[in-house]
Amino acid sequence: MKIYYYYYYEIDQYGILHFTTRKVDQRPSPARGNTMVTSPSLITIHYTADDNPQSTINTFTHSSAKISAHFLVDRAGNITQFVEPNTIAWHAGVSEWKSKCAANNWAIGIEITNTGWLPTSTERLKNTPHPYAPEFQDFEKYTFSQLESLKELIEVLKVKFPSIIETVGHEDIAIYSGRKQDPGPAFPWHQGNFSPRPPLRSKPEKGELCVVASSDAELFRSRSTHTTEKLVNVPQSSKIEIVTCSTTDSDTCSDPNPIWWKVLYVDNAGKIWEGWMRRNNIAWNIFN
Repeated sequence: MKIYYYYYYEIDQYGILHFTTRKVDQRPSPARGNTMVTSPSLITIHYTADDNPQSTINTFTHSSAKISAHFLVDRAGNITQFVEPNTIAWHAGVSEWKSKCAANNWAIGIEITNTGWLPTSTERLKNTPHPYAPEFQDFEKYTFSQLESLKELIEVLKVKFPSIIETVGHEDIAIYSGRKQDPGPAFPWHQGNFSPRPPLRSKPEKGELCVVASSDAELFRSRSTHTTEKLVNVPQSSKIEIVTCSTTDSDTCSDPNPIWWKVLYVDNAGKIWEGWMRRNNIAWNIFN
């Protein structure tokens, strides 16, 4: 294990980060691909969903690791590097950004030590409904030290790779919307100069074409899961049209977080079904 202390920062010719007065722990991960075919154009922010940075390090550096990121920023602002920033790390999973798929091939992944959703903790961030998962109300706050370190790290990466034009969250690129929640509503996108990041839409529009995101989606006659109300199973990746995304039978989308949306679905036989589907089974274009 080699630890660097420098009064300047740079990414050297070997892809190793040397950082301003901060500890950079080099812990190579075997979970990596080849050198990126093109220079990275995106930075993706993740949270670890764990309060112990050593646990993340152990996971990423295990001999049989199947997941990694380029960097980890812990609560104290310390940085660990696992993969060179122009080398593919396995952090994005099934992903898409602006019609470009497989973000691992062109995105730098940064993990931040953060528990994420806190269902029982007394240190909750209250009243922060997540745009994709409103049932997740309480997320751990990020520390000042790690946010300052993250800002500097992003600055270094953008200087090294002018091709980087955007910084987004894992939630933004994950297929389908709602599959991932990190870095979550506690992340200060508009306070830390982490943008550009496009505004999010918490609901689709009437008439919008969407996609079924889950493998167990069902269409119901009414907003009820009673077996007598079930109309049909709807296969994953099926296209559906939004009739209404309100909690009433009106034709407006006035409620940003309803449980049920009324949709149209055409099955393989050409039969048209109209009924109610749970919101968390539906993926839509979340960007304006």
